[in-house]
Amino acid sequence: DGVVGVAPEARIYALKVLEGGTGSYSDVIAAIQWAVDNGMQVTNNSYGSSGDPGELVKAAFDAAYYTYGVLHVAAAGNNGNPPGRGDNVIYPARWDSVIAVAATDESDNRARWSSTGLDVELSAPGVNINSILPGGDYVRMSGTSMASPHVAGTAALVITAGITGNG
Repeated sequence: DGVVGVAPEARIYALKVLEGGTGSYSDVIAAIQWAVDNGMQVTNNSYGSSGDPGELVKAAFDAAYYTYGVLHVAAAGNNGNPPGRGDNVIYPARWDSVIAVAATDESDNRARWSSTGLDVELSAPGVNINSILPGGDYVRMSGTSMASPHVAGTAALVITAGITGNG
């Protein structure tokens, strides 16, 4: 029984930036700063907005990544790929300092509702994923917010193994 993540030995710190699906950009900035101040190596960002949050939020992600080496992983969004829409990846996944993650189904095909586009770097399982709710109830959930932690966990394993992109 229970849920085991991709990197079961990783220490996970939950930083709440939303309440009931809404929040402030200042809370996002504070969470990113907390991650930097406390030596986090990977952040998972299972939230997003179709509207650009602005330069201050982008600057926080960029500084954490480019200056402090914090790897950001984020949900690409659940907006599908409507004809003529092109790239519909949400923020913060849209930014260069963030890995955008789309969702795949049980057959490893893109989930029909998963956002797509040139900004998507990786895809991971995101349909009927075992999860746990506050209070301890288990549930199956779907979304790029379920796919993104797979990539963040894999990144943690790669970092722990000492694997680099240098050969």
